[in-house]
Amino acid sequence: MPTEEHLEETADRFSGHLLRLVPIAVAAGAEKWDATAARHIERARALRPRSCPEVTGYVKSPEPSCGRR
Repeated sequence: MPTEEHLEETADRFSGHLLRLVPIAVAAGAEKWDATAARHIERARALRPRSCPEVTGYVKSPEPSCGRR
């Protein structure tokens, strides 16, 4: 069983990756031709921390506070 610390680290890492993937998928128009992608994009946007601005282009690295819970 993973420790709580390990789970938090994993969640932080996934959150940061998600913040980078959403704008890439949107820029590629994935939500227009793939219903599953559209659902995942909407779910990711709902999970985005309120302190993070909406990202509209490619992001090399999110703001440090945006990848954290």
